[in-house]
Amino acid sequence: MLKQYLDETSIEVGLDEAGRGCLFGPVTVGAVIWPHEDPLYNDNPPPEIKDSKKVSVKKRYVLKDYIETNAIAWSVQFISHEDIDEMNILQATMKGMHQCIDDIRKQLEIDTILVDGDKFNMYTDEDLNYINHECVIGGDNTYKSIAAASILAKTHRENYIIEL
Repeated sequence: MLKQYLDETSIEVGLDEAGRGCLFGPVTVGAVIWPHEDPLYNDNPPPEIKDSKKVSVKKRYVLKDYIETNAIAWSVQFISHEDIDEMNILQATMKGMHQCIDDIRKQLEIDTILVDGDKFNMYTDEDLNYINHECVIGGDNTYKSIAAASILAKTHRENYIIEL
């Protein structure tokens, strides 16, 4: 069972990406602020949120709708293959993560950034105030917000590729 939060007194955003190892298309970054308690799903127990790679395609899309409906806030950003070629895949991913945070901060302030993996470029707001971050190796198997972000990143990227 995944953890709901790192610190129950703070507003935490989970970040994950999809498409980093792909041969074509954008890298896609998802960000989710998940409630401290799982909302019901059509008056039933909530579906289990977990790493997008451990969920069938059909269930991933059920979870996508559940997450988008019940998240406190969420964002998905695409970083183009041109940006990837120009700055490299890691920096393109960092750019997408910062864009997600910028997008979510239009709705509310956040206290902590939970990042799947071991790398993250420090984030500061427009007043140069640092926002605490935690890099979590295997974060999509540790925190629901990161797992939810992985589901949004993967499904949005899949939909983009299908439309192509």
